[in-house]
Amino acid sequence: MIARIGPLRRRVAERPVPPGPLTLAITTRTDDTGAPDLVGFHVDSELLAELDGRYLSTEVATGFTGRAIGMYVTEGTVL
Repeated sequence: MIARIGPLRRRVAERPVPPGPLTLAITTRTDDTGAPDLVGFHVDSELLAELDGRYLSTEVATGFTGRAIGMYVTEGTVL
């Protein structure tokens, strides 16, 4: 999993995936300190990474007024 904020990119998680179907899920939650929501990325119920949701805000994205999260394949194929 690669997180990108503007021109910065960082690999935040990596997990081998066996052949066959799998479930990808995205969740949000508020942490115990009341900070803005955290966005969690899961594969087959395993949490891969949790990122600060503020990076998907209008202030950081310079004018974007909502949240968009997309997944795409960088290697292999998806059926």
